[in-house]
Amino acid sequence: MTNPHTETLPTIFRCALIIAVILLTGCADKHWTKPGATAQGFSRDSYECAAQHREHHASFKPFEGYREGDSVNKDLYRACMQSRGYQRVEGGEWIGIRD
Repeated sequence: MTNPHTETLPTIFRCALIIAVILLTGCADKHWTKPGATAQGFSRDSYECAAQHREHHASFKPFEGYREGDSVNKDLYRACMQSRGYQRVEGGEWIGIRD
């Protein structure tokens, strides 16, 4: 007589493995690319787009205090980079600002 628990355990592991592979495949990093662009040109364009779309934030939270800082609006940054001919693709050459 076989134990039903020993037969379902490998099935659970197989399902978990399949789900993990699907999730990791969908999370591949996208980087910027542009045919004919140089690393120096990308750095310049990325810096200029980030500088154009920098936003200043200030907040106060109990137990944390006053916080102030800058961040880049990622949607506007991406639009700026795309207007300069760059595309975000899996396996792209350059990493822009982080989300």
